[in-house]
Amino acid sequence: MSNEYEPDVVSPPGDALLDILEEREMKVQDLSKLTSMSEQMIHRILSGLEPVTPAIASELEDALGIPAPFWNRREFMYQQWLKSKGIEL
Repeated sequence: MSNEYEPDVVSPPGDALLDILEEREMKVQDLSKLTSMSEQMIHRILSGLEPVTPAIASELEDALGIPAPFWNRREFMYQQWLKSKGIEL
């Protein structure tokens, strides 16, 4: 018997990003201006269709002050969960 927590669902990093944007009353356009990402790419990240690469994680750290390892870990966990469910994007 294992004491490890294994959630049934893991949300994409975009869910956390959306929460942060809402909390800070930022729009996608604001984040786009602070990064090299287009508004379309940010929308794809928010919807879970675009992965948060290490480069994107670094940009989010610079723009939002949230460490890149947070974003990398969220993406890794999300990808592992997708893989365990046989889901490919």
